[in-house]
Amino acid sequence: MEAALDKYLEYTAHTTILDMNSMDLSTSIIASHNLPAFRMFSIDGGHTLEITLHDLNLASCAVAPGGIVILDDINNSHWLGVATAAQLFSTLQDNLVPFLQIANKLYFTTQSHHALYLDFVQTSMPELKCGNLVTSMHPSRVSWGQWRVCHGDMTTASQ
Repeated sequence: MEAALDKYLEYTAHTTILDMNSMDLSTSIIASHNLPAFRMFSIDGGHTLEITLHDLNLASCAVAPGGIVILDDINNSHWLGVATAAQLFSTLQDNLVPFLQIANKLYFTTQSHHALYLDFVQTSMPELKCGNLVTSMHPSRVSWGQWRVCHGDMTTASQ
């Protein structure tokens, strides 16, 4: 990973790698490294309800206002814990709210920036459907509460 960072990133001196199980990671560990709030936080690892919920809660505490949290495998029928955790997380807090579901990923931002990102997605990808409901991995629909979410697949989004 460090070799890839050196090859592709200009500012590797400003990169901190925390090589550990995310279940052992906490906001106090992040704070001990004097890291700024994250502008982007990717969650793609443990696919159980417990691990995904832990990672979403950690991201919620660590992301900057307007930051983006990307949750992978939201529609993966082999990892139902991811979708279940996302739904539960959305009902338990209101700091991070979803605005886009595409390519098996669910994108969150802080509540203060939801309208801005939603407007950007609607303007730049008008072929996506936007509303209060998103399609789950089953024919049934999953509600994200009061938050409008744009959704689609990569074939319609890239045309």
